[in-house]
Amino acid sequence: MKQLIARAHKFWNMCRQKQKIREEITRNRRECESRKLSANPMVSIIMLNRNGKQHLERLMSSMEKEKFYSNFEIIMVDNASSDDSAAYMKGLKDKFDITVIQNTENKSFSEANNDGAAVARGEYLLFLNNDTQVTEGWLDALLYTALKEENVGAAGAKLVYPKVPDHCLNAGKSYTIQHRGIAFRGIKRNGTYFVQPYNMGNGDKNLRADSEPEKRACVTAAVMLVSKKAFDSVGGFDERYQYGYEDVDLCLKLYKAGFHNYYCPGALVFHYEFGTQEKDDNQQVKDRRLQNMRVFQEKWQTYLQQRILDDKIHNRRIFTETGLVAAIVPEKFEQPEEAEGDIGYHKIKTSLEKAGCTVKFPKGFKKNKPYEIGYDVDVLISLADGYDFSMLKSVKTNLIKIPWLEEKEMTWERLLEIIEQSCI
Repeated sequence: MKQLIARAHKFWNMCRQKQKIREEITRNRRECESRKLSANPMVSIIMLNRNGKQHLERLMSSMEKEKFYSNFEIIMVDNASSDDSAAYMKGLKDKFDITVIQNTENKSFSEANNDGAAVARGEYLLFLNNDTQVTEGWLDALLYTALKEENVGAAGAKLVYPKVPDHCLNAGKSYTIQHRGIAFRGIKRNGTYFVQPYNMGNGDKNLRADSEPEKRACVTAAVMLVSKKAFDSVGGFDERYQYGYEDVDLCLKLYKAGFHNYYCPGALVFHYEFGTQEKDDNQQVKDRRLQNMRVFQEKWQTYLQQRILDDKIHNRRIFTETGLVAAIVPEKFEQPEEAEGDIGYHKIKTSLEKAGCTVKFPKGFKKNKPYEIGYDVDVLISLADGYDFSMLKSVKTNLIKIPWLEEKEMTWERLLEIIEQSCI
């Protein structure tokens, strides 16, 4: 009986989520009808494919059915498919302006998409995964952002999970958010500190009836609009990556070059995530991801650490969703239970918390043993005379260490001053 109730509850929740999406698509259609684009540029939709005919059938069916901006061409780059993908797309030439590039080898995501961009006739490039399903006005919303906002780099969509089978990795996320842009967080990976990108809002049931574009550090190339001029100016996709971080890398290049990247909530697209990678050999995937991580770390680790810290200090919320995290070491740090009576500790803690800073109390100190602080800590303030910073372990490489031995009146303003001096 309990199982039946649980299943009914799960089914009811999924139906409610699906209804929310229908309502949002209706709102998007009305907004699309009410606003006019300031120009009519051609968009080159570039799709990479390898043995993905079933995905292409779903995608092209939605493109034929849904109403959206019509001045576009389609460029499908086929990576040596053994199914009838290429023939299927060629058979749609009476309905769409389609170019099919047939490779004799399975090229990387970066190389194949760069090939597509090289022959594109459009003023804008729209990179689109073949395992997506578009809705009304999706392209209009992306183009509206590109034309309305200043100095736009990449514009990304609101990606939503379709119905996810129970046996899949993302079971339980049916009709919830998959992507609202990309932010970063520090984690321990393969024994080292790594600034990892992640999809904002993943699994969120709150679809939010927002329509205005929002600035982001990065967006996914599952659905990404970028002007050909901007794309070419930063050298396109870096071909050292193998199906991982290519889109994040491109967005970071655009951002660093002075462009602004945007998330466009009015562009709603279903994404059947991992539809193109689920059949890969496990060891092959592991090796590829490790190589991608090494390339990404080498290029962006230091830059991202600086941008995240700057975001936290000035509360910009572009590269990270979290605020500044400080850890305070009490004067008698080897007897942490006595910190409750440390007046200096409490004054600093209260001042920082009032300013919105998260304050941690480091624990577990043992004589002649490394101090475990944690990768989430940005600033470490020590009130202890005998605290040895060289004993720190598992901390981010740009951790700001502040020995505070005499002055105990630390304000938020004073902390920011010290942080800025440390960064310089």
